[in-house]
Amino acid sequence: MFRPFMLWVARRALRWYYREVRWEGRERIPATGPVLLIGNHPNDLPDVLAGYFTTPRPVRYLATVSVWSDWTARKTYEALDVIPVVRVRDARRLRDSGLDLAQINAAAAQAVARAFDAGQVVGAFPEGGVHTGPALGRLRTGVAKMLLDYADGGATRDVSVVPFGLHYSDPATPGSDLLVRIGAPFSLRRWLDAQHADEISPGRLTDRLREALLSVAPDSAGSAEFPRPRPALVSLVLQTPFAVVGWVINGPVWAMVLGLARRISRDQAERAARAMVPGLFVVAAWYAALTIALLFTLPWPHGAVTAALLLTWGLRTGDVALAWWRALRGWGHERGDRDLRASRDLRREAEPSTLPGSPPADS
Repeated sequence: MFRPFMLWVARRALRWYYREVRWEGRERIPATGPVLLIGNHPNDLPDVLAGYFTTPRPVRYLATVSVWSDWTARKTYEALDVIPVVRVRDARRLRDSGLDLAQINAAAAQAVARAFDAGQVVGAFPEGGVHTGPALGRLRTGVAKMLLDYADGGATRDVSVVPFGLHYSDPATPGSDLLVRIGAPFSLRRWLDAQHADEISPGRLTDRLREALLSVAPDSAGSAEFPRPRPALVSLVLQTPFAVVGWVINGPVWAMVLGLARRISRDQAERAARAMVPGLFVVAAWYAALTIALLFTLPWPHGAVTAALLLTWGLRTGDVALAWWRALRGWGHERGDRDLRASRDLRREAEPSTLPGSPPADS
């Protein structure tokens, strides 16, 4: 029960923070059998949440044990069957805390092997952390080593490796867009069979993982397009009363969440993640406070009925409010784009022709 609830929360968090979230190529992920999903990692938590919706199958992520220090995060990850691992960069700090790093990574390798044997989907970000540059960062060899350990340990099943690329129009800005491109899978067994025995190594397999990611990552797959179609005026007018209600209910807490995210983020790369966690807990506390206020300020049964309506429709009116506001902005973007195109056309008409054989401008 907890996993479906968390996925519902994750979908709503993505929907509220980003104007459009789109997935391309979901059909490329096999419907059965062991799968390793690998993605680029430019934007912290939103990358993880978007990866969950690349397939209807449950995804078990590999995650650094350093993020498990928080009790809430630890319980959430346990409920989602996340597999803890230790990164080299965190080794010294975690060793000082008394953790047995070798034991943690050995347990992770065993958990990955069991997941593959059971035909499950495992997700990983081979960059080993968030990389905010415009191009794909350097891949670590840990994911490749786990794959080779599985193959060398008497693997009973082949693993399909599937890349997914995350394209953000502006990752830290609310109301921006996200496109998830899913690439063609490759077979681990076929890759191994195509290599000479002395050429198989974590480094060489990491190069193959990088090649797969480059086929969908922003630096090589081309710039993602995020069209903003002009909304129907009638639809906007009809949505206005519901949007106003949605802004009255949710506007104050959205302002609190975004303000909190700006204050506690160490840099822009963390802003979206901090808006979602602890932002989601702030939203939950806001709705709890509103419910209690209604129950105690309105007479029975009006308070109970109003509180029930709030809990049932409050979030949905928030969806309408955000869609309405973004649609209004879409009008502005569409008009601005139209004016820009008209201006460019006028400039082109005013410029002298430079085609071969054209007469000089002053002739």
